[in-house]
Amino acid sequence: MRLTSVHAGNFKSLTAFTLDLPSFCCLVGVNGVGKSTVLQFIDFLSQQVRGELDQRLDQRGWGEGDMLSRLDSAKTVTFKVKAADSKGRGVFWSGTYNPYHRHCTAEHLQTFDAELTVRAGNYSIKSKPGSGGTRNNSDSESIPFTYQG
Repeated sequence: MRLTSVHAGNFKSLTAFTLDLPSFCCLVGVNGVGKSTVLQFIDFLSQQVRGELDQRLDQRGWGEGDMLSRLDSAKTVTFKVKAADSKGRGVFWSGTYNPYHRHCTAEHLQTFDAELTVRAGNYSIKSKPGSGGTRNNSDSESIPFTYQG
């Protein structure tokens, strides 16, 4: 699986930032233009996937407001990620992260054969027609563990 694009909303100096990622990508620029912030955002996403975001934020010494942009009044970080597998099939992940509660308040993951939606502590999974999947929950179910995203 290879990342093809990331979008950050309200993360530090990245208020509405999209970066398309070709097979080879190099960040170049003078000091203070946001190269490190882009890498911190990608790290934020990877720690979110691993389920180790709390530990990473503590390591960095980041409090509730440290990851929010001072250029925007929003109190959440939004993200959109596009990836593709070796066959070129797309995977799309988007969400809203609340740094004050340290968890995602909403997430959506769409693959070539299924969709997962998480909102307010509940989730639903839908198989796409023709995918061979058998699960099609249109009703939300409660997440049975402490969920951060």
